[in-house]
Amino acid sequence: MEPELQALMRYFPYESLRREQRKVMLAAYRAMAEGRDALIEAASGVGKTIAVLTAAMPFVEDGHRVVYLTRTHAEIDKVVEEVARMAELGHPVRAVMVRGKSGLCLNPLASGLPPGLLDEFCSLAKSVGMCSLSAAGTRLAPFNFTSRELVEACREARACPYEVLMSHLAEGDVVVMTYNYLVDGELRERVLRPAMSADKAPIVVMDEAHNVQELLHSADSVKVSLADVRRAVEVLRAELPRARLTRALASLARSLARAASLLSSGRTSVPLSVSAPLESLEAARSALAEAARARLPEGPAAVRPLLHLRSILRLLERSVREGHAVVLSREGGELRMEAFNPNPLRLRGAVRRRRALVAMSATLSSVEFYSEILGARDPIVKRVPSPYVRNAAFLIYTGLDTSFKSRGDELYESVVELISDVDAHLPSGHSMVVFVPSAEFLSELLVRGLVYRVGRAVLVNPPPGELGENVVLVSVLGGRLSEGVDLRVSLCLIVGVPYARPDYKVMAVMREYSSVFPGRARRYAYVLPAVRRAIQASGRLLRGPRDRGVVVFADRRYLRLLRYFPRWLAAHVRAVRRREELLKAVALFPYGSPRWPP
Repeated sequence: MEPELQALMRYFPYESLRREQRKVMLAAYRAMAEGRDALIEAASGVGKTIAVLTAAMPFVEDGHRVVYLTRTHAEIDKVVEEVARMAELGHPVRAVMVRGKSGLCLNPLASGLPPGLLDEFCSLAKSVGMCSLSAAGTRLAPFNFTSRELVEACREARACPYEVLMSHLAEGDVVVMTYNYLVDGELRERVLRPAMSADKAPIVVMDEAHNVQELLHSADSVKVSLADVRRAVEVLRAELPRARLTRALASLARSLARAASLLSSGRTSVPLSVSAPLESLEAARSALAEAARARLPEGPAAVRPLLHLRSILRLLERSVREGHAVVLSREGGELRMEAFNPNPLRLRGAVRRRRALVAMSATLSSVEFYSEILGARDPIVKRVPSPYVRNAAFLIYTGLDTSFKSRGDELYESVVELISDVDAHLPSGHSMVVFVPSAEFLSELLVRGLVYRVGRAVLVNPPPGELGENVVLVSVLGGRLSEGVDLRVSLCLIVGVPYARPDYKVMAVMREYSSVFPGRARRYAYVLPAVRRAIQASGRLLRGPRDRGVVVFADRRYLRLLRYFPRWLAAHVRAVRRREELLKAVALFPYGSPRWPP
C-alpha cells in the first residue's frame, strides 16, 4: 500500500476500500498536495464523494477549508452524512451545508407561497414584525446536520434555520452548497466568497461537474405566472397615484403575454427586450414592496402577486446591471424567465483563489473543454471505469431513428410498440425505466395510449421516493429521474438522442462557442451535452455490486456518437439491428433477483 494511501485510511469510515475509490482518492490527494487541479471521470456507484473527502482531510487539519459544490439538495445531505461518519471516528471535522430559505423556513405564513418567493417574503415579514425567528440567543451549532435534522433542531430552539446556517458559515471545515452559489453573481458574492475567505486557500470540489456547462449560461431565473403579473398590476393601479409607473408595468405584462404566445406556437425560448432604465426598475420594485407590506396582514395570497412581480423586476434589474440577455422559455408547461449569458468562460475567475480544484463526474468528456471553461491549472486527468460494467448488457438498437425530420405518427406508434414489446419480454417482478428526448415526445406517446398498452403499471415522472415495484417508469432525458437517483430498475431504455431544439438560446450559445472554440463549437455546445444526458440516464441502472440489467440506446445515431462515450463504456457496447434480436437479449439476460425492496 502506498504511504499516502496508508496515511489517508485513518480517515476512511468504511471497512473496505474499492480499487476504483483508491484511484480517485490518490488522484485527488496528489492534486491537493501539489497545488494543482484534477479532472476525474469516474462511473456512477464508484464512491467518489467519500474518496475525495478522505483525500482532503489532511489539508483540513492543516487549516484549509473544503468548499463542496453539488447539483441538488439531496446530494448536499449525502456529503454531510459522509463527513459525520468521519467525525464519528474521532476526527474533529465540521460540515456546514448552505441552503436557500426554501425548505428551511419555519414561518407558517410562508407555507402558502412558492419556494421562489421566500426570499422576498422573508425580508418583508421581518420588516413588519411578522417573523421573530433569528439566530440570536441560540447556542445551536448546525455542524454535520442534514437539512431535516437542522429544521427539527431549529423548530425546538425557536430559531431561524437559514440564519443559524449563515452565522456559522465561517466555522465549517467542509461547506457544502449547490452550484447556484457559483453561477449566480449575487449569491457568489454573498455566500461563496465568504466561504472561500479563510486564511489558507480552499479546496474546491465540483461533484457531478458535467452540470457546470448547462448551469453557467443561466445567471438567474424565475417562474412566470401571467395571472399573478396581471393581478399585481391591477393592485398597483388601484393603490398608487403614479400612473407612469403602472403604465410601464402594464406594458411589461403585455410583453410577457406576447412572448408567451410565441412559445405556444412552437418555439421553446424567445428573447425579451428590456427597455426600462435601471432607476425605473428599482422604483417599481420599491412600490411593490410598499404595497406588499400594507397587504401582508391579509395573508400570503394577498401578497403573492406583488412578490411575484417584484422577483421578475429583480431579475430584469440584474440583467441590465450585469449585461445579461433576458429569455422567456417554457419548461414542462411552466413559463420561466432567465438571465442568460452564452459566454462559456464567464466562471473562470469565480474560484481563482484555491489550493486545488477537483472536478468529477461519470461524464466529463471532453476533459479539454472542462479544463478550459474552469481554468484548470496543469490538471491531473484520471479516468476510472465502473467496477460493475460486466453486470450489464449495453446495446444500441439501430432499428429506430428519432431525429426531428423522422417524427410523426409512424415513429411515435413504433416507439409505443417497442416499449410494449420490451415490457413483455422483461421477466416478471423486475422494473424498467424509459427515457425520451423531450416533454413533447412524451406527450405524443401518452396520447397514443402508452399507459394502457404495457403489462406493468406506468408511472410518469414520479417523485424519486415513490417509484414502486414491477413498474415502468417514464421520464424525460435530463429530467429529475435521469441523474443522481437510484431507481432500482433492471432495464433502462433510452429512446432517441436528446439534442436540444435549435432555438434562440442554442443558436446564441453556438455563435459564442464559435468564437471561443473555433472548429469545436457544434461538438461542445450541441453534441456532447446530448450524449452526456443519455450516459447519465444509463447510470441509473448500475449503482452497486448487486445491480444487473440491460441498457438500450434506441436510436441508430448512437453508432456515430459512440466515440463520445466514456472509454470504459464504449468498449462494452454492441449494436443490434433487428427487433427480434433485441427482445431475445432482453428476455435471456440473467437478471437475478429483483432489486425491490432495496
